[in-house]
Formats: sequence, structure tokens, C-alpha cells
Amino acid sequence: MTLRYSPAPSGSWGDRPVGDGVALPVEPPRADEPGLVPPVGPLRLGPVAPGSGRPVVGRTTDDEPPPAVLWVTDAEVPDAVAAWATLAGHFPQTGLWPLLLQGLYDGSGRPWDSGEFHPATEGEIAAIDVRQVLEDGWRGSLVPINDPWAPGTGPLAPFHPTFPGLAPAQPGPPVQTFVPATGGARIGLVSCRRPADAIGVAGWLGALNVWQQPATVSAVLRSWEDRLGAIVVGLGFATLTLLVTRPPETDDDALRVAAEVAALCPDALWQPEVLLPHPPREATLESMSRLLVRQTLWRLWFG
Repeated sequence: MTLRYSPAPSGSWGDRPVGDGVALPVEPPRADEPGLVPPVGPLRLGPVAPGSGRPVVGRTTDDEPPPAVLWVTDAEVPDAVAAWATLAGHFPQTGLWPLLLQGLYDGSGRPWDSGEFHPATEGEIAAIDVRQVLEDGWRGSLVPINDPWAPGTGPLAPFHPTFPGLAPAQPGPPVQTFVPATGGARIGLVSCRRPADAIGVAGWLGALNVWQQPATVSAVLRSWEDRLGAIVVGLGFATLTLLVTRPPETDDDALRVAAEVAALCPDALWQPEVLLPHPPREATLESMSRLLVRQTLWRLWFG
């Protein structure tokens, strides 16, 4: 499955193709209200018929399970990226944010078939201090306990040992073109009002290995939506794919953004070889930042 992007004139996301692609507005979309989760069985949503699927509910110890907020196809959807683009274009009307889903490599279908979710509310997401989350991640996952590096040196240079704060909002190009590619993936639909909330509302636990709760990840993504135009596109068992419509344009801004990415997802810094086809690079913030300058697709792996 491949995603490609290129500059394009203004257009309406999901409804009008531009050349071979679909025009994306620079601002992530919003829905007035969360949508109704479809029932078990075949589904048609606007022009897209992704096939049969079912609501998914997280595990609970309560007698009454929580209401379903996530619907998942039973099988892979052919040309899933094109279907995703169309569904995303209709999100303001449906209140169902689409996600391209991949399961655990062992073929078990986890977590989509096993109920491994811990849902959060919009209020819980909104109450989180994003800067504090990233400062805690910087100190807890990036700065060594027995710190051998002088300030301003080592893999976290030039910011080591202090988190530099949030990067400035990026103006970016006004529009990108989303070019659908062939290939299959399961599709999930999350009942929410903005894309960033899909992770927290669904309760995705893929970042738990680095002590990040679903609501925490969504809070950071809200901030990236606002400042970078970042849109969550896909989830795996422990992977997160973002389309970034306003990525950093300068080396200095890219360093600040790289610090945030590493603070949320330390494996993006420490294990650069995991998510190919990224070119070989050193496990340093500066090397990582060079991949973010004008880069519209980010894929993060949470160990």
C-alpha cells in the first residue's frame, strides 16, 4: 500500500479529482456531530461500498459494554486508499472518520478482532496538557538516566537535555493532492467530530509500550492537526500513519517538530531502520528532522 502526494490547485476534498489525484484542503475536516456506527452486515456509505463489517467494542469488566464507536470491515477492501479518500471527503456529513487498518503480523487480526481497546471521551482528550505530555516523554524516554552528554551535544542536539517546547504553526502550501494507489487494507470508521479524536475515542492501545494512553495520543494529534495540518490516515497494531498537509518548511522548524515526534514516539528516533523504505540515517534528532522537511507522510512505530 502506497501513498503519494504533490502540489495542486484548490479543490473539494473527496468529491472532485485533480488530474490523477484528489484535492485536499489544508485544514483537517470537522463534523458537527459524531456519526452513527453502522450495524453488522454490508455497508454503503455515499458512493463507497466497503463490504461487510461489524461494530467493535472494547473489553470491559462492567455488566453493560460501552456503546460501539468503531466499525471495521471483515476483510480487506480493494483499492482501499481510494475508498479512504472518498470516505474522508464525506466525513463532515457522516461523522465517521475512516482509517486504513493493518493487523498484527501473525495473522490473528489483532487488535481489530480481539477487542483490545480502551476508549476515552472528547472531554478527557481536551483536558490533557500537550506540552506536559511531550516534556514528560522527552525526559522519560529520550534523556538517559546516567546522562553522558554535555548540554547541546549527543543524539538530542541541539536541544539536549531540555525539551525545546512546541514548534510554531506551519503555513505550508494551500493544498496537496492525494493520489490513490492500488492495494488492499481493512477499513475502520470511527464515530467522532475530528480526525485526531479517532484514536482516543476508539481506544487504540498501540502506543502503550511507550506509556502513551489513547487519549494522550489524540491530544498530541489535535495539536498537530492545528499547527501542521496532520491527519490520521492509518493504524496498525503499533503503527500510526499521518498525512501532514503543512509539514515544516525549514531545517530549524523541522528540528522542533522532530523533537515533538521523538517525545511522543521514541522509536521513531532510536530505531530508524524499522520502518522502511526510509533511507538509512543515524539515530539522531538532526538526522530524523531531515526526513520531515516538506514530508507529507509520516509513519510512526511504537515499539
